[in-house]
Amino acid sequence: MTDLDFHCTGVRPEPFGASPTLLFGQRIEELDHQPVHAVALRCQIRIGPAQRTYDPDEVDMLGDLFGEPSRWSSTLKPLQFAHASITVPAFTGTTHVDLLVPCTYETEVASASYFRAFARGEIPLLMLFSGTVSPAATASAPSRSRGTRRRPA
Repeated sequence: MTDLDFHCTGVRPEPFGASPTLLFGQRIEELDHQPVHAVALRCQIRIGPAQRTYDPDEVDMLGDLFGEPSRWSSTLKPLQFAHASITVPAFTGTTHVDLLVPCTYETEVASASYFRAFARGEIPLLMLFSGTVSPAATASAPSRSRGTRRRPA
């Protein structure tokens, strides 16, 4: 079975996009350094609010979203940010790709109240990968993995 490792190398805006789009740089490594014919990759990106600390102003801004801070142990759950897909071309060992994540109206509505709370710091993101790997010489095998990345606020 093909074993892939994912690492987010950075996030930047797409400068020439027709609509707001973020580019998540991904380094993908086949751990046995075997040839990979292609990868049909899906990524679910979630905001991990429990993975950071908040200053008093941020706590006030997040009250509508998570309730009173005394309840945050049960209400500070991951928030859906986006879904994205990409077909990764053939590679051996390691490759680098940009995962395009459109910031649609639905994305903005779902996460805007969280993003508005921050003037600085990082936003913890959880990237959940799934898809189909086509090794160069064998039949396809499903693959699942996860990665994390912090995005500047």
